[in-house]
Amino acid sequence: MRGAGNMDKNIYQLADEAAEEINRQAEETQRELQRIADEADKAIRGTL
Repeated sequence: MRGAGNMDKNIYQLADEAAEEINRQAEETQRELQRIADEADKAIRGTL
């Protein structure tokens, strides 16, 4: 009996998909951190 969804995928496919999602989230986090750093830099330069 075959399962649905992840049951049909091997462990390497699942690992690849997990790595892609982790990388996507890391890139999103990096963009957000850069935006925050840019805002902080502007605020600091604006007060000096």
